[in-house]
Amino acid sequence: MLKQAKQILKTIELTEAYYCSRNKFVASLLPFKSPTILLLSYPRSGSSWIGEILAKSESVTYLREPITQPYLKAKEGKYTLIDIDNNPLAYSIYRELSDKAFRGRPHPYPDVINNIHHFSLLQRRTRHLLIKEVNPKAAGFYCQRYCPKILFILRHPAAVALSFARQGWLESPDTQLDTGDLNASVWEKFGYAYGSTIKYALDIIQKNCAHEIILYENLALYPQEQFRRLFQLLELDIPKNYEEIVQNYCYSENIFQDNYQTRRISKHVAYKWCEQLSNQEIALIRKGFTISGLRFYSDDAEWLPK
Repeated sequence: MLKQAKQILKTIELTEAYYCSRNKFVASLLPFKSPTILLLSYPRSGSSWIGEILAKSESVTYLREPITQPYLKAKEGKYTLIDIDNNPLAYSIYRELSDKAFRGRPHPYPDVINNIHHFSLLQRRTRHLLIKEVNPKAAGFYCQRYCPKILFILRHPAAVALSFARQGWLESPDTQLDTGDLNASVWEKFGYAYGSTIKYALDIIQKNCAHEIILYENLALYPQEQFRRLFQLLELDIPKNYEEIVQNYCYSENIFQDNYQTRRISKHVAYKWCEQLSNQEIALIRKGFTISGLRFYSDDAEWLPK
């Protein structure tokens, strides 16, 4: 009987939480704590890994790509990296999906909501929304419309290029920008596209939003201290089992590896590009990236094998 009662109670709580995640009245009457935190990065920059760790805090309710995922699938968008300001249809879809996400009633797309219970009446006012997104070209839209606190993740251009190549995305039209050189390779064009997109986003964010800029490599090499610092910068409660979380996500051995795995030996992942890209490919990525004018990753030492 006791087991049955607990199961019934659990079902009631789950139903109530789902109702609260979809109801416009509840969202306006019981908003999440301010500010909303937007974890923003270029795709394949480690944001899923970082987001999952931050989501362990009792201070946050985590949404994984509540705009990008339904836009690409349910809304039939074609590219992740899209300039919505110059695309009226995309802007309209982004506005609909973003308004729901930032108000705490996201589109019910699979795997967007990390924990439905965090939307319950008792939880909403005690938590910040943490929204992970991967289109830096929408930075201006997010800043102007929602004024979130932005956690902006940067990753080495060669690491991102390698990841795109392994996914088969390197030559996608949204990741190739003309450098002005008719003979430029896809690696050079990618480096330029990456640097230009990040520079555009940072220029906007630094002028318009409270923000923190985080280098992926620092987190990967020194996870114990750097994630603790990150929780503190964002003013989030550090999980009680913090040491265990870091061990599971940053020092995991003998796990099944796929392109979306968030448990890893993080220090091994950080500079995998040094081993798997040729010197010529690295030089071409750097050439295009340098043309973009982004001030990060500009030292010679940052482009040498580790």
